[in-house]
Amino acid sequence: MQETVIQHNPSAVETLDSLTQGQSCFLDPTGAQIGDSIQGEEGIAYADLDLADCVEPKQFHDTVGYYQRFDIFDLKVDRRRQGVEDMFVNDVKASNSEEDNALMDQNEAQDKLG
Repeated sequence: MQETVIQHNPSAVETLDSLTQGQSCFLDPTGAQIGDSIQGEEGIAYADLDLADCVEPKQFHDTVGYYQRFDIFDLKVDRRRQGVEDMFVNDVKASNSEEDNALMDQNEAQDKLG
């Protein structure tokens, strides 16, 4: 490819020669290089990859964020439409006892009835 560029623009030789050459290689989950490596030329690199080697490191740190800790993580979605007045009621309920929350719910129900 470099020869093609040089044919069209001979002044590009110095620029192309001064550029840092990239490298193509394969790395295992520990970061060690496996298989072929190509640098400064065109070609095809080959490596034998064992996908089972990827399982153990993911158990130590889940980079995707799907932490399999159902005992401590919980997601709840309240799809009910809430008004501005409901925004602070839930915060108060979280800090109150069950008896206080039951009393608040009764008062809210009476307010709605008139």
